[in-house]
Amino acid sequence: MIGHARSNLTEGFGGPRNPAHLWTPDEIASALRELGLRVDHCEHVRRPVDTEDGPREAIDLLVRALSPAA
Repeated sequence: MIGHARSNLTEGFGGPRNPAHLWTPDEIASALRELGLRVDHCEHVRRPVDTEDGPREAIDLLVRALSPAA
């Protein structure tokens, strides 16, 4: 899964502005574990964004979760 991180609101550029649509690494990892998945990787990643005012960075979450049988 990849999606916008909540830290993008204050440290990044673009993306949804509603915090209810954004996650922290701990929140998403906890939610996935509650579903019985094994979280293999969960971290912030920075992505370059070209804007009219020059280059900026968006902050996303990159998550890899596996079923327990994997």
